[in-house]
Amino acid sequence: MDHAERPFLSQLLSKGTPWLVLFPSLLITWFSWQLTEQNSRVHAEHQFSNQIMEHTAAISNRMVDYQQALQSGVSFMNASQDVTREEWKVFVKGLGLGELYPGIQGMGWTIFIQPSELEQHVARIRGEGFPNYSVRPEGKRDIYSSIIYLEPFEKRNLRAFGFDMFSEAVRRKAMSFARDSGQAALSGKVTLVQEDQTEPQAGTLLYVPVYKSGMPVETVEERQKAIVGFVYAPFRMNDLMEGILGNKFSLVSLHIYDGVEVDPQALMYDSHRKHKGQHYSSKFRQVQHVRIAHQTWTLEFIATPAFEDGLDRDKSNLVLLAGLLSSLLLFALVQSLVTSRNRALVLATAMTSDLSASEERSRVVLEVAVTGMIVIDQKGTIQSYNPAAEKIFGYPSQEVIGKNVNCLMPEPYHSDHDQFLGNYLRTGKPKVIGVGREVVGLRQNGQTFPMLLSVGEAKLSEEHLFVGSVVDITEQKNSQALIQEHLHLMRLRASVGTILIQPMDLSEMLRACCNILVNELRVAFVRVWLFNPEDQTLYLHASAGIYTHLNGEHGRIPLGAFKIGQIAATRTPHMTNQVVGDPRVSQQEWAKQEGMVAFAGHPLVADGQLVGVLGMFSRQPLSEMVFSILGAIANELALGIRHKMAAMDLLKAKEIAESANQAKSEFLNMMSHELRTPLTVILGYLPLLVEPAQKLPLAKKLLTHLEAQPEVREDLARLLSKIGQMSLEMKRNGEHLLTLITDLLDISKIEAGKLTLSLERLVADQVVDSLVRGLSMKASEKGIALVVACGGEPLLADYVRLKQILLNLVGNAIKFTEQGQIAITTRRTSGMVEFAIKDSGVGIPAKDLSLIFERFHQVDSSSTRKVGGTGLGLTITKRLVELHGGTISVTSVVGEGSEFRFTIPTGEG
Repeated sequence: MDHAERPFLSQLLSKGTPWLVLFPSLLITWFSWQLTEQNSRVHAEHQFSNQIMEHTAAISNRMVDYQQALQSGVSFMNASQDVTREEWKVFVKGLGLGELYPGIQGMGWTIFIQPSELEQHVARIRGEGFPNYSVRPEGKRDIYSSIIYLEPFEKRNLRAFGFDMFSEAVRRKAMSFARDSGQAALSGKVTLVQEDQTEPQAGTLLYVPVYKSGMPVETVEERQKAIVGFVYAPFRMNDLMEGILGNKFSLVSLHIYDGVEVDPQALMYDSHRKHKGQHYSSKFRQVQHVRIAHQTWTLEFIATPAFEDGLDRDKSNLVLLAGLLSSLLLFALVQSLVTSRNRALVLATAMTSDLSASEERSRVVLEVAVTGMIVIDQKGTIQSYNPAAEKIFGYPSQEVIGKNVNCLMPEPYHSDHDQFLGNYLRTGKPKVIGVGREVVGLRQNGQTFPMLLSVGEAKLSEEHLFVGSVVDITEQKNSQALIQEHLHLMRLRASVGTILIQPMDLSEMLRACCNILVNELRVAFVRVWLFNPEDQTLYLHASAGIYTHLNGEHGRIPLGAFKIGQIAATRTPHMTNQVVGDPRVSQQEWAKQEGMVAFAGHPLVADGQLVGVLGMFSRQPLSEMVFSILGAIANELALGIRHKMAAMDLLKAKEIAESANQAKSEFLNMMSHELRTPLTVILGYLPLLVEPAQKLPLAKKLLTHLEAQPEVREDLARLLSKIGQMSLEMKRNGEHLLTLITDLLDISKIEAGKLTLSLERLVADQVVDSLVRGLSMKASEKGIALVVACGGEPLLADYVRLKQILLNLVGNAIKFTEQGQIAITTRRTSGMVEFAIKDSGVGIPAKDLSLIFERFHQVDSSSTRKVGGTGLGLTITKRLVELHGGTISVTSVVGEGSEFRFTIPTGEG
């Protein structure tokens, strides 16, 4: 290359220098804009995720509340042999569905009905005052079910009365699962029978099974045999979601689908259904799967335009604009420097004044640039250092210009920088030249900070200049850390919420919550105290971390004592990051020894009532964000404790009721035996006194000796006659008392589960004929005909108890019939033999039909008072029929008569 070409090549390389400076400057601007845009997007995703977690947790928690409400209905059913319609109404009203469980359509009771029992069932319900009642839809089926109770029993719910839910496939699937598993089951998407054509909604139903008391339910087969029916709740999805979430859909649109797919045919709920044709297309979309009572719902969340309009994009746009402006200014600066150099070489004298002006412009550009600009030579010495760099590093320019640039770097960069620079100048292989990357800077006060660094190279003659562009990203890093902490705390809150809905006892639930708080927050220990209002004391129920014991000084805290008692008394949360020195922390020496730094405590309050206190100690400071999330967890924990305590109280009440019922039965059993023995002896002697003149030898002898004294003999005869009349009345009342004692003995045995049947093969007409022979004289005395039309149907029954059933029913028919006839018939139906006893007596009022089988219940009429009764006969009859595996029902019309029907198994098949 000749000498003429060298100035041209040097000029060409110099002209490329501004572009080498512009490229990394634009690159660092792009990185800064991307980081800010990413922070904005992460913040938006965090807000969107918060909305989703709140909605999902609210739906899951409310559905658990509904399950617990239905479970209380199951306990109510199990606590009584027969729950009447009025008792069910009072029970459901006491739950306060409208106030405590908004969104629920009602709470009902549906039972299974065998085909052989269908006619009796319909007759029984019609006898309760519902003459148009029937089981719908019509048609023959292997098994029927019917909704017989549904409160509130009004408006839409009236349409469900008598509906056979087991006849419909979707409902049958859920009912079958609940029956076979013994657990709550939610149905798929259905149209409720309550719906009409006015704004119809999708529906779903929640079932909890009820099994026959005393029957085993360990296996699927046993549960299928023992099933009685279901306590259930229907839900209209729009009403349900509005009851749970209200109108919280300004920022998020919610679609709920039945199953695990987003299928338009499975859509159950659309929060923006009123805006038909308005489709939201957003990059913020999430799909969540929620498992509720063994049924999966797919929740699709989409951000609304209002959500996206609220996103903060100003900051990223400002960073982009400032970066572009700084890059262009820097480009102009370098361009000006290069241009000035070239002109100086060509027109050194002529352009002196222009060069000075250009340098002045460059100085101004460096001074107004928002990006830190540092120019160093090939030895690493700082040549230029603009005001933005002064602001970032804290050094004034006069203190750093002329010094090595490594004074702005912490170790190990401080010691290694000159070596890196020398390697580049020696080998020409760049590692950071033209590349933007994140590094660590050192401020004048000794603090380190994250920054984005981009380095460009300029070569003037034989001298190398390096231009560094610096952006302080401390704020962006802090924002990222806060977002990550918030996401972590929200996940922690969701984990605690999951524990609260698990089927575990109260102590186990509290221990699990304490453990997860210790592990996730990395604190020293967490404790939960529960408040006893009776003695105004807080009792330690769970502890996790470095302390797990529940006894000791803080195991029992009076209200107002120590920091825990003060939090409970004032219901005010408290947090400090200066435990040593906090007057509320009484054990200062302990705090110093254990290195405790922070304490946080929240009162546990549910529905305005103090439940307890949640407290924690930490060896590291706690942030305000942790304290805020802890408050939300405390609120959810308080509700979880209240629900768990309510369930425990209900179970305890059930156990007490069952224990009392058992004690009552045992008492009746004992008293019946104690009374029966002496009464039998008394009744054994009374026949001798009914006719003393004939049956007492001494009385005969006296009458014979007094034949000579007719007046005395007549007086003695009258005395003996009076004794006979009195004895006859005593005998009738004694027999009535013996019947009552016998009935009490039977009912106590039945309720105590001590009455067993001795089953044998029998024939229907032989049993009935034996009974009629014993009652025919009693019937003929009243002029009543006993009409028997029984066949030779086979039976598997206890002979004595079957005769007792028939004797009670036919005996009652004779008591309450003054004229006409009593018909006894049998017929075979579906593995059973149905007995029917129909009379032409006084009949039973409709208001008494539903109570006729209750203990000590007697129809309040003159005929009832006339014939008397123990009030236990029909109760015992019903229990004996059910012990055989049969059913019993009654229909009646006042003034026309009554008909009792009951079934006994054939024992075949």
